[in-house]
Amino acid sequence: MGRIQMSLIVALLCICQSDAIPTPFPLPANLSWGVCGYPLDGPSAPPECFTGASVIDPSVTVECSTKLGCTTSCSKSSLFQQVLVRYKGRLTPGVKSSTPLPKQQMTSAEHSSRSKNSSRGFWWSFYRADCDLMDLGIDCGDVDDCKTKCEANPDCFGFNTHGVMKNSSCAFNYGPLPCTKSFPQDCNVSLYLLRDTPTPQPPVTNTTGSVTRVQVCVTSPSEELGASTDESYSLMIPSGQSVTIEVNAKTIFGAMHGLETLTQLTSVRANNTLPMKLPVVPVTITDAPQFSFRGLMIDSGRHFLPVNKVKSIVDGASLLKLNVIHWHLVDSQSFASGSETFPELAEMGAYPNSYSASTGQSPSEGIAKQMYSVDDMKDVVAYAKARGVRIQPEWDMPGHGSWGFGKPELMTSACSDALDVTRPELYDFLLKFLSEMGEIFEGDYMFLGGDELDTSCFDNSPSIAAWMKAHGLNSQETQQYFWQQMTQKVFPSLNKTISVWEADGMQINMSNLPKNTVANVYQSISTAWQKTVPAGINTVVSMAGQHWYLDGECGGYNWNAWTCIYSFTGASGSWLANPAWTAKERSLFLGGETAIWGEGINTDNFDSFVWHGAAAAAERLWTTEERLGCPPSICPGIQPSKESYWMTSGNPRMTDQMCRMSRQGIKTGPIYPGFCPSDGGDDTLHLVNQRLDTLEKENAELKAKLNKLMSAKN
Repeated sequence: MGRIQMSLIVALLCICQSDAIPTPFPLPANLSWGVCGYPLDGPSAPPECFTGASVIDPSVTVECSTKLGCTTSCSKSSLFQQVLVRYKGRLTPGVKSSTPLPKQQMTSAEHSSRSKNSSRGFWWSFYRADCDLMDLGIDCGDVDDCKTKCEANPDCFGFNTHGVMKNSSCAFNYGPLPCTKSFPQDCNVSLYLLRDTPTPQPPVTNTTGSVTRVQVCVTSPSEELGASTDESYSLMIPSGQSVTIEVNAKTIFGAMHGLETLTQLTSVRANNTLPMKLPVVPVTITDAPQFSFRGLMIDSGRHFLPVNKVKSIVDGASLLKLNVIHWHLVDSQSFASGSETFPELAEMGAYPNSYSASTGQSPSEGIAKQMYSVDDMKDVVAYAKARGVRIQPEWDMPGHGSWGFGKPELMTSACSDALDVTRPELYDFLLKFLSEMGEIFEGDYMFLGGDELDTSCFDNSPSIAAWMKAHGLNSQETQQYFWQQMTQKVFPSLNKTISVWEADGMQINMSNLPKNTVANVYQSISTAWQKTVPAGINTVVSMAGQHWYLDGECGGYNWNAWTCIYSFTGASGSWLANPAWTAKERSLFLGGETAIWGEGINTDNFDSFVWHGAAAAAERLWTTEERLGCPPSICPGIQPSKESYWMTSGNPRMTDQMCRMSRQGIKTGPIYPGFCPSDGGDDTLHLVNQRLDTLEKENAELKAKLNKLMSAKN
């Protein structure tokens, strides 16, 4: 292994250590660190920009702000209180005592050595950083020797602490590098670069303070969670000995994102008995997502996912600031969606069922039906809302369905998974069923599939064939007839925005659906760019052709498959939104979702397949391409390819985020060699959160019993 490859591996081994400088995920719209206002895309800013650090006091108060303009309903809101309690637990997991950090003095000699003028510009030093694949192939000795040789070589723009000279003034962070004998005077500085401007003047001292209070100000009392919910927030972390952090947002859901960012700014601690630490203060962040729809589709129709697993998936989505779980509840193999109006659907269709027997998996007596009761589904919806996530349910129709287990009379005679769209009673049934589901799933959207219908099922069913002949329709036109009938007889009563799958071939004629219907383009981005959006159709993309189907990963290893999603650039050098669109067309593009289909996925392997790619999509859906680009302050005078820069600058955030999620009990697996405290089985954070949820439920039950006793007494 070469020197550069080895230095990369060694650096990555340290990226989750407790002294690493964390970066928010997804990368926020505007981030200012310390007094320098240094634009940081990875934890590579020189340490002289920082005024100090803060620890989270074990008795920190997370509370509603009472300042002018904040809603006064906070203390009365159950949702608000759940959020405050949850993030109090996230900021003080298992803490036993506070351990003050020593003050760090920086000498004038150190200051001057980090901004020494040269004949070609100014020397900048970067803490825990290196540039991969930028080597000149020329080695140098100590710092002074390297500076002399580099200044004399017009192709040299810097060197690292291994004495390797660089041909680009880059600053891609990979984590701390080991000290070498040639650099005894400053083992913390790992990269020296020539820049056109001097380094900012650093403060004289770095001090450590403590956070004693987190105040959350929400200006709107509304707790409606929908497609138009404002998710913006600002976060202000001052420096000082005893400070109050401010989280400001228009809605409680924006405040959740702000609190999530705050937890991400704390160091990953190897010992949960120590207080959480904010290694860099002050920090100011203003942030908002670029797309309103940022989702993950899960499939419990092929393999059942228990309620606790679905909740864990919601937790993972929330940690990534995703706001939609598209729940593919049923498919040809099983009908897991319970119904009080039509209980036979799940009683006959949920696993174990006749499909299990037909595939050689004979159901054993005594196995409970693998289904979601009405209460289960309501519980998941409420759980998700408390974490800023909308549940978008899906029942596939007219094909791809398992309606026939409980309603065989509504199916075609030729195919067991296709509805007989010519039966008038079908629409009465669907109206009643979907109306019941609409009460359970209170969000804006209802997804009704629509893709991959085998229209030969109509041709090969005698009664349907006779009906088509009598009405002068062929099988493709009969498919469109189904959507016309749904639009006339069912959709007006649902008060929902309907979503359907749409392939590159546009199997569904969208003009037969309500005007605000959303097309989920699931094959390639070009269909959105060239067909749906120009036609005035609201669009979400899943892009199987660009690896957004997470069960079919791109080439290479599982641990770096996220790069296919993260680096994808569309036809005009843009990523998702077409730069040629008008403002109106841009508003029709709502966002995207990755998808994990369940043919080969269950609770055993879900996490290892999903979270790398979902995280990559989450940042790309949240953060604008301009924000991810290589800014001149990072790469003055030279612009490497966007994809290369995104990979290197995104790597530390992705690595840290996978470690954070792992410590929350979501077994993401790593994306590169390195260490995370959960590698040793440390699930303390996850267990604390589970205990908090249990205490919340117990508290609610006790309150209910007390109210019942008081009512009986009165």
